Amino acid sequence: MKLHYRPKGLPRRVVAEGIVAQTDITIHEGYPQAKVLVFENRKAMRTFYRKDFRQFLNVEKTRPARLCTRAAAAVSKLWTGNDKKELVDRRYFCLVLLVQGDLGIEVLTHEAVHVGFAWDFRTDGEGPLAEQNMREENVCYPAGIFARKLVVWLREKKVKMN
Repeated sequence: MKLHYRPKGLPRRVVAEGIVAQTDITIHEGYPQAKVLVFENRKAMRTFYRKDFRQFLNVEKTRPARLCTRAAAAVSKLWTGNDKKELVDRRYFCLVLLVQGDLGIEVLTHEAVHVGFAWDFRTDGEGPLAEQNMREENVCYPAGIFARKLVVWLREKKVKMN
């Protein structure tokens, strides 16, 4: 799979109302990162997704994506463009939106699996953690690495979890 990169990368720091914490999580050195944003409540997360997301991507129009408005979301393909050419970001392979207080093990592992699939998509199943005969490991290893790093970071930042 040939990737086409966006001419301008996504910003390292996201400025939007309701964000209480943010970080970049690296699955493997030298590869794109997962961007994590933690919002103070569901309303702030939905507002960011509906209004600020296009500005974050620096585009006027994006493909529609489904969003879980209950507690979290993982946007697994940070792309823009038309059907002929998808533009991906060099720095980030996915964006994870979380809500402070709705961070139980079910939500964290669910989003970690989305991150694992996004990693597999971005590395095309041939990244440094890939095992050719066990395709599911291409999702599970990155998901586990992400989940561990996310929980450590949430505890360091003292973000409210369930």
